[in-house]
Amino acid sequence: MVLPAPEPGPDKFQTRTSPLAETQMAYASFPKEAEAKVGEILADIRAGRITTKRIYRYYWYTMAQLSPGGGKGAWRAAFERKGDTWTLQGFYDYHGNKPATVWEG
Repeated sequence: MVLPAPEPGPDKFQTRTSPLAETQMAYASFPKEAEAKVGEILADIRAGRITTKRIYRYYWYTMAQLSPGGGKGAWRAAFERKGDTWTLQGFYDYHGNKPATVWEG
């Protein structure tokens, strides 16, 4: 006898997207691969699979899909957590001794 697949449990966390992140993802130059990666990250967060560490206020996820040419690239998706809600704040390059640079397509 084959048992049915278990029903997925309720989400552990809620996810939201800031106006800046929505604008960035609406650019014509925002790659489909990056869109898929964002969906994967959001699903992982909702399920409670947190795969990054917090640096100052944000949790940073690598977005190699925003950097042509391979490698990890400089761009990261920044998430802010408040209680059970994670908000995608936008896409940034935080490397170097300067304020983070906003991805503008």
